[in-house]
Amino acid sequence: MDLGHPPLHFPFYGVDTPAVRPRWLAAVEGRLGHPATGVWLRHGSLPPHPAGEPWLLVGTLRGDRSVDVRGDVPIPTEDVAADAVLRLLDVIAERTGSSPDGEPDRVVDLADREGARHAEWPRRTWTVAGTEVRVPVLESEGGWAGFARDLDGADLVVLGGGVDPDRLVLTRVVDGGAYGFDPAEPIRSPQTLRRSRARALGAG
Repeated sequence: MDLGHPPLHFPFYGVDTPAVRPRWLAAVEGRLGHPATGVWLRHGSLPPHPAGEPWLLVGTLRGDRSVDVRGDVPIPTEDVAADAVLRLLDVIAERTGSSPDGEPDRVVDLADREGARHAEWPRRTWTVAGTEVRVPVLESEGGWAGFARDLDGADLVVLGGGVDPDRLVLTRVVDGGAYGFDPAEPIRSPQTLRRSRARALGAG
């Protein structure tokens, strides 16, 4: 049996920042053999993201992704915020070579605590599918993480560095060619991801 997911069947987003290249498919979430529940698109420099080089990571997470494990219950906003913080801490750790707070459990606790206070994060303006929204963005050690929700209920998580988190424009990806893959075709693991990255870096 092939490992992977059927063709993507939900709208997903990239960032309209032409200067931040190359672009590729970084990850796909969900149980193998089932429809994907999330898509992550990478823009710009490779990890560990040298200081000053622009990069963005854009995740589109289906609003109904909890159905299989929690029933038809929306993901709490603080959980989305905590996930964004955890990913930002991972980026910082990757760049510095050390965990921000020691043991993995303590890092998760830190992300949960910070996510719970997302209402206190500074607000920035993003445009999501043509609509301006005010979103919470946390900045730390040269990187940042923020999140929003689209009209279909999907959670959009964006991380970045070397790019101003204000006035971002998130647009739906119609043609995956800019990211080196075709969303109308099955997503094979890891072949599709490797091919997308290789095409992006070859073109970059």
